[in-house]
Amino acid sequence: EGNPIFMPIDGKTMRGSYTKADKSDMLHIVSAWASAQGITLGQVAVDSKSNEITAIPQLLKMLELHGAIVSIDAMGCQRDIASKIIVGGGDYVLQVKGNQPSLQEAIESSFTEVDEAEATQTKVRRCTTKEKSRGRQEVRHYTILPLPDSMSAMGKKWSGLKSIGRVVREVQREGKQTSKTSYYITSLEAKVGVFSESVRSHWGIENSLHWVMDVVFGEDRSRIRQGHAAENMSFLRRFVTTLLKQDTSKSSLKQKRKEAAWDTDFLEKLLFQ
Repeated sequence: EGNPIFMPIDGKTMRGSYTKADKSDMLHIVSAWASAQGITLGQVAVDSKSNEITAIPQLLKMLELHGAIVSIDAMGCQRDIASKIIVGGGDYVLQVKGNQPSLQEAIESSFTEVDEAEATQTKVRRCTTKEKSRGRQEVRHYTILPLPDSMSAMGKKWSGLKSIGRVVREVQREGKQTSKTSYYITSLEAKVGVFSESVRSHWGIENSLHWVMDVVFGEDRSRIRQGHAAENMSFLRRFVTTLLKQDTSKSSLKQKRKEAAWDTDFLEKLLFQ
C-alpha cells in the first residue's frame, strides 16, 4: 500500500456574493482538498451552508476516492455520505456533534469508560502534539479505539465504521487557557498516527485554502454575483492557486500572482510546466 491521500472536504461562504435584495443570499462553495499537494480537487456551489449535505454527495461523485481518507466536519456526518465514501474505495473521518445526538452521547460515554479504566485498556491508542506560534501554544491530545461492543448495534448503521476518536485541543494565549473536545467516527483501524494526521490536515484547509482565497485573491470582498459569475470566479481562483503552488520558488503566492501578470515568460512557465 502507498501513502494515504488525505482529502479534507469543507465549505466556504463567499461573503461578497449577496444581492442587495437579500444580504443573506450568499454563495457557498464546498471544496475537496489534496493536503499534501495543496491543490483543489473539485468543488460544488450551493446557495447556503445548510445545503452542504446535498453538495457533498455530488462532490464525491466527481472524485477518485481509492486510497483517500476523506475528512468532513459535523455537517457531513451522514450515513449516506459515509456509505458513498466506502463504496468509492475510500475511508472516512467524520466529526460528530449535536446533529447526531445519540451517536455523540454513545461516543462520549465510551471515552468516559476508557478514562476511568485506563490500566485495563490495551487497545486504546494515544498521542500528543505541541505547537508554538506567535505567543500561542497549542497542545492536542488524540485518542482512538476500536468500536466498543456497547456501540456494535449503532455501528452497523454506519458503513465501514471501525473506530471512534477524540481530540482535546488546549490553547494557551496571553495567560488564558481554553480547551475544546471533538469526537469522530472513522472507517480506519485504531491507528492514532493516521487518525491524527487526518484531523490535522482537515484543520489545515482553513490556512491552506480559505486564507489564500481571502488574503491573496480577496474572495470575501468580491462583489461579483450575477448568474454563475461568482461560482466561475471561485473555480478560477482555486485553479490559479494550483498553478501558483506548482512553482517551487520561495516567493509568496501574492508575489507570484503579480509576477504572472507582469512577466509573460513566468506566466508561460506556470501554464505549460
